Amino acid sequence: MLNRALRGPEALSAAMLAAAMMAADCAAAQENKDLQQIERDLHDAKAAAKSLGERGQALQTELDILRERLVAAASDAQNAEQELTSESQILAGLEEEERIKTADLARKRQETALTLAALQRLALRPPVALIAAPGTPLETVRGALLLRSAVPTLRQRMQTLRL
Repeated sequence: MLNRALRGPEALSAAMLAAAMMAADCAAAQENKDLQQIERDLHDAKAAAKSLGERGQALQTELDILRERLVAAASDAQNAEQELTSESQILAGLEEEERIKTADLARKRQETALTLAALQRLALRPPVALIAAPGTPLETVRGALLLRSAVPTLRQRMQTLRL
């Protein structure tokens, strides 16, 4: 009976309906597969975005740390440069002081050498010869007094120069 009832245009309609339903079922199944694939892709994309976001945050943190280190290194370099400048100024002052003291020492050595040479010449003369030296007795006494006051000063200078 079924065969008879479905003949003609009705059978064609039924067949078309069945084909359309099968096509719709196939299309729905395909759409369902496509939807599931899209959902998997979306899930994977969200996971990748989360991973990249975490990696980006880690890189930002690392960048912040590196910036802080760079600022600290620049500050240290600037402090070292200022210290070097200060030390250079101190060194220049010490070099100038050394130059002045060296010149003063050379001048004092020259004075001491001249005084010692004069004392050596006087030491070659016996005391009796000083009485017979040319000049007045007053000049002789003044010379003796001058020598008596000069000798302790010379000894002190010699001690200072030895140190």
